[in-house]
Amino acid sequence: MTILQLLLFAATLASVFARGRDYRTIRTVMIHDQAHLQPEDLSSATRTMASVFRRSGIDFSVISGSPDGPDAQIVDFRACIAASPRHSGSVPIRLRIIASAPPGFSPATLGFALPCARYGANATVFADRVMRVSCDLSVPFPTALGYALAHELGHLLLQSDEHTPTGIMRAVWSRSDWRTLATFGMEFDANQSEVLRHIW
Repeated sequence: MTILQLLLFAATLASVFARGRDYRTIRTVMIHDQAHLQPEDLSSATRTMASVFRRSGIDFSVISGSPDGPDAQIVDFRACIAASPRHSGSVPIRLRIIASAPPGFSPATLGFALPCARYGANATVFADRVMRVSCDLSVPFPTALGYALAHELGHLLLQSDEHTPTGIMRAVWSRSDWRTLATFGMEFDANQSEVLRHIW
């Protein structure tokens, strides 16, 4: 078998496995790290975030965005309306991580998402709040950050600001939730996974 044949065979196998997992590839998620985290922590957190969606059959690429760029500095606090269009597939979904939560947010809030934003950052996570969870509950910081990012990205991809009573889209995670998350992980439920695959 020639090298070319081997390469084609490998590509075919990869395609078969991908179909078997029924991954839906959405475009690009761009991370704007305004908290200037350790690179290894951010890398581990983004892998955790991506793994949550892969378990629901959703895949995407993650790239770094400039923390000082204009799209990372502004937010569009637009109320969701039924006629609001989906995010354009040609534009990255922008997640930003900021050093500390602004005044006015509940102490339990780790971030916020803007599913109907038409410009600027689509979601924001507060590094100081995530670090507090990590220290108080002995959850590795990259793990806590990865799930916080996944929660906010879930709002964007589900195109909803609603929460669920349990699971990754719960409004506030209890101490028990964090223990479960750190040990076994946390996923979208079957209905949310179906919605994600249907939309994207």
